Amino acid sequence: MSSSTSACPLRFIIVGGSIAGMASALALRKAGHEVLLLEKSDGMYRSPIGIVCMPNMVRQLIRFGLPLERLERESTICARSDLRHGGTNAFMGRVYFAHPDIEGDLGAKVSSIQHGQLRTWLEDLAREAGAKMRFNSLVTQIDPQRASVRLSTGETLEGDIILAADGWDSIVRPVVTGEQSDIQRTGRAGLHMTIPQDRVEKDEELRELLLGGEAAQWVVWYGNGCCVEVYSLPHVKQYSVRLHATVRTDASIVPDWTARRPLDASRSVTDLTADLEHFHSIVKRLIALADAVTPMPYLKMDPLESWVHEDNKVALLGDAAFIQPSGATYTPSASIGDAETLAALFSRLSSRTQIAPLLSAYEDIRAPHVAQHAAASAALLTALSFPLGPAEAFSDLVSFAPDAQLADAAEEDGRSARLHGIWTDFFAVCAHDEVEAAESWWRAWGGPVADQSGAGKGKGKLVQASPDMLAIPIQDQEL
Repeated sequence: MSSSTSACPLRFIIVGGSIAGMASALALRKAGHEVLLLEKSDGMYRSPIGIVCMPNMVRQLIRFGLPLERLERESTICARSDLRHGGTNAFMGRVYFAHPDIEGDLGAKVSSIQHGQLRTWLEDLAREAGAKMRFNSLVTQIDPQRASVRLSTGETLEGDIILAADGWDSIVRPVVTGEQSDIQRTGRAGLHMTIPQDRVEKDEELRELLLGGEAAQWVVWYGNGCCVEVYSLPHVKQYSVRLHATVRTDASIVPDWTARRPLDASRSVTDLTADLEHFHSIVKRLIALADAVTPMPYLKMDPLESWVHEDNKVALLGDAAFIQPSGATYTPSASIGDAETLAALFSRLSSRTQIAPLLSAYEDIRAPHVAQHAAASAALLTALSFPLGPAEAFSDLVSFAPDAQLADAAEEDGRSARLHGIWTDFFAVCAHDEVEAAESWWRAWGGPVADQSGAGKGKGKLVQASPDMLAIPIQDQEL
């Protein structure tokens, strides 16, 4: 992240202490600002669910100050991913993440980690940077004119800017938009489970598939509008499993990383979805080894007219600003990217008159890119959930690697094109650099912003993101 620190320190109050909140607390402290993070829970829970740490997120964490040796010790390098036919378990293709085009061009490897571990890293680094945190602190009211919050205890806290990192059901968002957002269910969800490694070892077929000498660190079974992903997490001796599926209409679930539903003889994953019936017995046996499931429904919300309140004292980030598919491949780095971009811009702050244009720049830079993140995640899930068909249709995919020519060389049968097209999205998202985007904006507009007298409020024509800093658009996908 930017090595500069603000000459005009502000007091930021961050509402919400998950990934987006912790990343913001850390980044803004490093940028020289005072930070108070308020989290309604006790902050003790750490989700064991696995997530993929893409190269752009690895770069973000290293810039934040996470020691490389700690990252390598507490995560698992994903060298390759195997694609299998969900109905027959036939091997269909292999993706080589340990490829020079990734490690060289993107500057980092692909890893798998636990969601809770990522939060711990960010919290540890934020505390070391001097961020203040208060847990069991429920915000019930926001005053956007005074930049103050009221807690359930009646206490009022005042700052200079309030940042909403309180997720999809943000209580701050209506303050910015002036109305409740229409959040809709898509009918689909990610059903997350963890399985101890020793249970897998007792099943000979699973042991060979997931622990054998040729085992991949990320295995995907696709089929009929759904897919099953398995991440290897040997550093904690676990496997993380996600079933991307259509949920039953009577399944009452909300996005909550702490909501683990027990699985036993009377309660199973099939209570939540009928899609498991499409899969081979080896997949069903694997899922049967799980003790609990964390269902994370995929929600959608129309893009907001603005992420920033008209008085320029309240701003949104993470899922409060743009709802990403919960637990999807590119989702965590989107929230961290919001934090890093905001901090990089505000590291340049030298006068309070610059607050409005910098908040506007933050939104102009991030809004198109988080839309790209969501579209890329949806496109990946769509590509891995195509209808089951004969294995011969995929004989050309036995082995493939990221290459700029693959998309052009893909067959026009739809399935192959979508599968190869994953790499277009992958490089577009993972090559983006938040600090460089902020620096590009500053090089284009920093002089005029520094010269502003501060007259007037809101967004002026001055603060428009230049085309070279915006993400390459990806075709919209429906989850």
